[in-house]
Amino acid sequence: MKKFSVLILILALCVGSAFARIGIGAQGEYTFGNMPSFTSVELTFKSSTLPFVFGVDFDFAKDFYGIGLDVDYWFANPKLFSMLKWYLGPGITGTVYNSGGDISFYIGSRIFLGLNVFVIDELEIYLQTAAELGYTNFGGSGLAFHVPVGGGIRIWF
Repeated sequence: MKKFSVLILILALCVGSAFARIGIGAQGEYTFGNMPSFTSVELTFKSSTLPFVFGVDFDFAKDFYGIGLDVDYWFANPKLFSMLKWYLGPGITGTVYNSGGDISFYIGSRIFLGLNVFVIDELEIYLQTAAELGYTNFGGSGLAFHVPVGGGIRIWF
């Protein structure tokens, strides 16, 4: 019975993903807050059938670099007018930093707001900002507040 259930689950995932479009994109951000400011580039993934956006980001500053993950939940994405839409929702984020060989981390929650437009069905352009609140041991332990501002493009397949 377990093998049959697993087979049904795999079949359902395959059939469901056959009807989904996948968006893969790149974005750039500048982040400021109570940590040193930094620039990020991010690779993003979104499915047309799920309200989540997944991102892998690479952070760069004068004294450190980092790699992180973001998972955002699009709570809303209504049309403003014509091709322009807005979106918002909560998310989680985490980053591991290297500053001169010292390894530190940041983990937090975020609320984001953005604008997106599909220039054509296969090309999405967007701008977004977020407010992030979390914990870090970078430069000592404590509360960290970030505000990333950026934008990007996503190609849909």
